[in-house]
Amino acid sequence: MSIPPPPQGGHPPFGPQGQVPYGQPVRPGPGPVPPPASASPYGYPYPAQAPQPMAPPPRRGRNPSTVIGIICLVLGLGFLATMLLLGRGGEAARVGRDAKVGECLEHRGTRGDPVLFVIDCGDEKADFRLVERLSSVGSDGKCRAGLTRYEESRNGRVVMTLCLAPPDAK
Repeated sequence: MSIPPPPQGGHPPFGPQGQVPYGQPVRPGPGPVPPPASASPYGYPYPAQAPQPMAPPPRRGRNPSTVIGIICLVLGLGFLATMLLLGRGGEAARVGRDAKVGECLEHRGTRGDPVLFVIDCGDEKADFRLVERLSSVGSDGKCRAGLTRYEESRNGRVVMTLCLAPPDAK
């Protein structure tokens, strides 16, 4: 078998045969030329469509009024919880220094840092009954035997001493 001789010049004269020159429409084969994509099958051009508006960009963060509402809700719930835990929303609790002789006291603090509150003597939480109140002036600050001593001081000086007994003692 023999190989045909190459054309003059060593390469084909205008590129490979069967290639459509640049800028000319490509026809898939013999037959009628299809209508352009913008034409309708009935010979009328499609109506121009208005450009669609772009969707707004996604929001980043929260609306300021939502943030303020959440903060108010958290603060309100915190206030309600505090009121329920400290005083049940009723009258203000009276502390030990406001107690009168004969009233009962509840111990809510620790041994090293006692905190006394006045409560009803019929309440089972009553820990002490105030028997005697000693002032810092003209008193040696000592309670009778069998009584518990509670002192309050300011600036290192004892300002008040309470002598306490069990709540059922008279």
